[in-house]
Order: sequence, then C-alpha cells, then structure tokens
Amino acid sequence: MISAIDTNILLDIARPNPDFVDAASEMIALASTQGSLVISSVVHSELAAHFPSVDTLDEFLRVLNISYSPLAEGSTWQAGQA
Repeated sequence: MISAIDTNILLDIARPNPDFVDAASEMIALASTQGSLVISSVVHSELAAHFPSVDTLDEFLRVLNISYSPLAEGSTWQAGQA
C-alpha cells in the first residue's frame, strides 16, 4: 500500500507541535510498516515555506523515508470529481 502524507502531519513533526508531534510520528511509523510513503507536488510546495533550502527539505523527507511523487496530469481533476 502507498500512503500519501499531508502537509499538516509533516509540519507537526518538522516544527514540533507538542499537542500533535507524538501522534503524527506514530502515524508515519505505522504507515511506513504498511508500504511506501509519498507526498504530492502540492505538499512539497507547502512544506517549502518552512525550510531554509530544498536540500534541507529533501533531507527531512529522506530521514522519514518519504518520496516525492508529482501528480499526473488530470489526476487532480479526477480526484476532485470523486
């Protein structure tokens, strides 16, 4: 199974929110046992505002074993219709 991770979960870890960091970390750990983890281009761009460089963001994602998976053309339309 592939799990797509949303921005808010990653921000709870990147900028540790004491109310949510443990739950977010546990969800990432659980999802990683069930398959690969990915983020979309939208999530990547939203995260970019919170990191000093793309290298820092990429390292953060690498440590969490999360891959960048850009959205295929037309898939956002199909998702919206569903």
